[in-house]
Amino acid sequence: MYDKRPYQPIDQTPSRFLVDNLKLVDISDKPILDVACGYGRNGGYLAKNNHRVVFIDKDIECLRYIKNGGKLSEQGHVDTRNVYALYKNLDEGKLSFPNDSTGGVIDIHYYNPLLIDELIRVLDKGGFFCFESISARGKNVYELPDYHFIKDKLKNFKIISYVERKVNPEELGKSVMKIFAIKQYS
Repeated sequence: MYDKRPYQPIDQTPSRFLVDNLKLVDISDKPILDVACGYGRNGGYLAKNNHRVVFIDKDIECLRYIKNGGKLSEQGHVDTRNVYALYKNLDEGKLSFPNDSTGGVIDIHYYNPLLIDELIRVLDKGGFFCFESISARGKNVYELPDYHFIKDKLKNFKIISYVERKVNPEELGKSVMKIFAIKQYS
């Protein structure tokens, strides 16, 4: 019989790209959004370091796992008062946060072109934007951003780290990318 319990990660190690770039910036006291957070490995790293993190996902089991401590505790002591879980289907590309209300955005392995402008809108001046695409394997090439799409959206940002390469078939214009940037102005 098929087991419908959600996959729980063995390893909660946060993205090396995120961790390395966070060392280069000052982090605001405003909440940080971890969108499509899954089991919270990336936002958990920030929560462990006493930052308020809003974990957003459409998987209620993942959010319950995070709110109950999950494997966040493996990353060290996490004050659960800094952990907020928000159930939200991000496919519609809308967030219910005011303009300039967050200190950071983590978007790792989830791409929705409708959501990018919303993430920029809710990010305050001086806040960080971290995006890391999935790798290009097989049919998931259609889930990748168009080449330069995200970088072009970040015109009002200071780029701290950026890597992007086109993937095959090149005529699709898709890319794998990582970008870490600081919002300069709205």
